[in-house]
Amino acid sequence: MENKIKKRKLEDKPQFQFYISCPVCKKEGIKKEITGTSSKHVESNLDAHLKLKHTRDKK
Repeated sequence: MENKIKKRKLEDKPQFQFYISCPVCKKEGIKKEITGTSSKHVESNLDAHLKLKHTRDKK
């Protein structure tokens, strides 16, 4: 996967936030960051985002 989960320090809290850009949104020209408190959390959130926002019923 070209996109890697990245980590940044939060300014107002002594903890980190993990994030990744949605690859499908990126192709559509939309900047959408999927965030979480761990890399596993981000993976789960990205999976849910892809299923909810980018899955179309093909009937």
